[in-house]
Amino acid sequence: MIIQRTNTLAILDIGSSKFVCVIGRIGQNNVLQILGVGHRAANGVRSGIITDIGMAAQALKEAIGAAEIAANERIRTISVNLSSNVLLSQRASSELNIVGREITYKELDKLMFDNLQPYQKQQLNIIHSFAFDYTLDGKHGINNPLGMYGNTLVCDTHIVASPSNLLLNIFNCVYRCKVDVTHYVSSAYATGLACLTSDEKKFGVVLIEFGGGSTSISIFENNQMIFTDGIPIGGIVVTHDVAKGLRTTFAHAERIKTLYGGVFATTSDNDEMIEVPLTDEWESDTVLISRNLLIEIMSARIEEIIELVMLKLKDSHLQYSNRIVITGGGAQVPGLKELVSETLVARTRIGGPQVLQNMEYYDPSFATATGMMMHAMDYSLDKKQTGTHRKGFLKLIQELIDGK
Repeated sequence: MIIQRTNTLAILDIGSSKFVCVIGRIGQNNVLQILGVGHRAANGVRSGIITDIGMAAQALKEAIGAAEIAANERIRTISVNLSSNVLLSQRASSELNIVGREITYKELDKLMFDNLQPYQKQQLNIIHSFAFDYTLDGKHGINNPLGMYGNTLVCDTHIVASPSNLLLNIFNCVYRCKVDVTHYVSSAYATGLACLTSDEKKFGVVLIEFGGGSTSISIFENNQMIFTDGIPIGGIVVTHDVAKGLRTTFAHAERIKTLYGGVFATTSDNDEMIEVPLTDEWESDTVLISRNLLIEIMSARIEEIIELVMLKLKDSHLQYSNRIVITGGGAQVPGLKELVSETLVARTRIGGPQVLQNMEYYDPSFATATGMMMHAMDYSLDKKQTGTHRKGFLKLIQELIDGK
């Protein structure tokens, strides 16, 4: 029987364009060292939903196997991400009369449990719960009320949940690779851990991840994720538009999009010609088109995505920050940062993942995988360091998360 070392961590980033497995180890002084990375083209998944378990399991098995070879380790447990467009993001509030006594973990646990308990009766599994604001006797903005005194304490919580059937399909797919899922993590939350600065998470920021199969939106404030949602449209749809508009294959369209794509056309783009291989065998092998035509095709779809992002932010009913960070593979399209800044009227920057030791992938398309490793380490350390007075409550919360 293969036993995974207790200080060895593994994550599985299930994206619509690629699957990424990363294996790491917690060393001295709790420093995370990356041992191996494996990635394969995604199969059997569309916009975060398993569409063919057999195809997906085979691609996942290859990604995990490649990471194991690179790390010279065998893994038995792994953490897996979930796309924002398949998750339910809700806010709940609970109130507790504390009648002048000191606030302890007991009171905070009671408030959190009251917010989470209704989910036990639904076909949903809790992925995250963020206590993003406490109100004590009508005074908002209290980050940590432990040790304080008052009469009425209110806890506002952001709850991220997933339909149970979705988790069962993902678990079944991963289990076919002879690996068990330890826990799930929201892709948006993981990406935020990797790409956002401490000031952005504290004072407020909107994070937009332009992925292959979907575009995710999340809002961070008070060091917590207070909203997340997604759109089942991403870079793959843009590539399909290019392939259809230029009458070429998907592979050629992806290459042309990467090399010559953009969202703002200039006068010189009319004169710059691009050679495009055609799909019709009875016509010439290639045709020349202006770069301006390519940009027109891409910008139409990208502008639609940004408009849908605006609608999602409006539907959140939150007063979000005027700072935006964009990331993901699609964030590297020339001119996208300027288009987002102009459309959403906000300061915008491109965010890449923080550097982890021995991690060779620093571009935005690996932001989620990097953040998942950071979260996996925090999750592992929290389990080891949790005091005995908290274990009973955490067991109860875990049962709610597991849907028991």
